[in-house]
Amino acid sequence: MLAKYDSWIYLQNVTVKEILSNSDFYADLLARNKVLGFVELRPNRRQHEEILVSLMRGEGDRSFGPIWDVTHPHLENVLPNMPDDFLVGHWHADNTVWEESPTITSMHMHTWTGEKGKGNTVLVDCQKLYEKCPSHLRDYLQDLMLLHRSGSNDPETGELAKGAVHPALRTHSVTGGTSLFYTGPECDPVDGETELFNEYKTWLNGTQVDGALYDQENQIQWEWSEGDLLIWDNSCMVHGFLGGWKYGERVFDKLEGQWAKPEYSS
Repeated sequence: MLAKYDSWIYLQNVTVKEILSNSDFYADLLARNKVLGFVELRPNRRQHEEILVSLMRGEGDRSFGPIWDVTHPHLENVLPNMPDDFLVGHWHADNTVWEESPTITSMHMHTWTGEKGKGNTVLVDCQKLYEKCPSHLRDYLQDLMLLHRSGSNDPETGELAKGAVHPALRTHSVTGGTSLFYTGPECDPVDGETELFNEYKTWLNGTQVDGALYDQENQIQWEWSEGDLLIWDNSCMVHGFLGGWKYGERVFDKLEGQWAKPEYSS
């Protein structure tokens, strides 16, 4: 069964073989809809890798980085006291602190024993937010460069990575669409904050009542079942996730692929 929603695709009763045999079809779905969710697909790790590579299109390195058995150990001691909706405030796109960042991100939730409706992954389409962004802010962002600050260590030196400078807007390498290229609070104009940038951040983040990222009309929520595979376009989506689960109930494999330098052409 294939059911299309506003900006994502929910796929049920699909096999790994079917995806690999029809990779052009599924790659097109991903390019047009930004998110693909395969219900209880249960790929093994090699199949997960093959699926990710088969969906890569456009420019960028075809390599991928696996992170097996993700548990978020830094949350072990805070989850019991954390509101169920807290983590969704930590919006980000993956690895934008490097000169090249992954174009495709995928999660296989191989272990999920939490309460239904908890731990959802929440995504926002930044191409749609660009279309909704006030015109004077869109004009301001045209030539703006942002420093994406890092909380990660450089794997070669072991020291805190300096981060990377990227345009505030991004052109999609396959569709040519324009999206906001924003990854949460850890990015600022290279020349320092301005009144307009603070207005932009307020429009996006605001509060959980009135920020564009928190408007449920702009959100996609994936409610996990064990064995699901979720794939999204990391070049134009930001994501977070909900709490409400106990440490060890939510364990997944994550692959990030097709690393490319973010570019913008007006």
